[in-house]
Parts: sequence; structure tokens; C-alpha cells
Amino acid sequence: EISACLVGSEMCIRDRFGRNTTRSDRRIIIIVIEEITYSDIVKFWQRPDMWNGHNMGIVNPYTYAGDFDQTIKFALPTFYGVSENGLIVGVNSFYHVNNSECRSRGLYIIPDYRGKGLSKKLLEYSIDMNKNEGYVFIWSKPRVSAIRAYTSAGFEITTSAFAVNPDHKKTIHPNVMCKYIY
Repeated sequence: EISACLVGSEMCIRDRFGRNTTRSDRRIIIIVIEEITYSDIVKFWQRPDMWNGHNMGIVNPYTYAGDFDQTIKFALPTFYGVSENGLIVGVNSFYHVNNSECRSRGLYIIPDYRGKGLSKKLLEYSIDMNKNEGYVFIWSKPRVSAIRAYTSAGFEITTSAFAVNPDHKKTIHPNVMCKYIY
């Protein structure tokens, strides 16, 4: 099995062990990371495993410091997706919080595609696409189970774990705060 990964204009071909390869006698998998549309991400969000029954909303009106800013609700997120042979297998949203900060939210890779470095690649692509927007930092509030993806993409964990009950249902997820500083 060979995977070809297209990130922007960079193409890399690797075997299942992550080694560069030129072998052509195996099945080729094309991985593409790119900006996607709102309709693309909404279809993905409708997956039954995506939110575990929570109604999270597209944009939360909070800054990194925890300040509530209602104007953030009017921010237009940019959506990114990672696809394998045309099927979206992972997503991430980036949205403008204010002139110095941007938020990464909703990083999700379908369970069968986890452990392949796709979260890291998706975060790196998103960071790169936003580097000229004037932000000082990008922040996120990932689940503890996603820390490795964020730190491998250059984010620093800035808090210890805390419980999050996103919509006052029974499920409580441990999260941390993290930052990527440009």
C-alpha cells in the first residue's frame, strides 16, 4: 500500500511505514489536504460519531483568555479537510477571534484513519494557510486524547486538564488549552 499526500503543492509518496517510495506495483492512495466548503463540512458533521449527540454550534464566542465576545459569532470560519481518494476523512475549522488570535476548532479524523499523522498534517496546513493573516497566535481547547496531534504540529499546552461539559449533557470530556505562536 502506497500513499501519496498532496499538501498545497507538495507531493510526497510513502509506503505504509512512512518511507519514501517509488514502487508502482501496489495500490495507490491519494491524500489531499485543502480548504473545503461549508456544505462539505456540514455533511461530515452529520456523521453519527462526530459530536456524540452534542449540539456544539459552528462558532463559540470566546477568546483565549475566556472573555465572551458576541461579535465572534459573526466570524466566518475557514474549513479544512483531508481526503483519501476523494472521501473526506478529517476536518478542522479556523476562525478569526480578533486581530491577534485565531482559533482552531473541531479537529476530527474518522477513527479508521487515526494514527497516520493526518491530524498533524491538517493542523500544519491550517497554520500555514493562516500565517499571513496577522495573527499573533492560534489557540484551541482540544480533548486530552488529541494532545499529541497538537504538540506534534507545534502547539504548546498551556493549562492542565479540566472537565468540559459542552452542552450540559451527561458526557464530560477532559480538555486542555493550547497555543501555537507565530
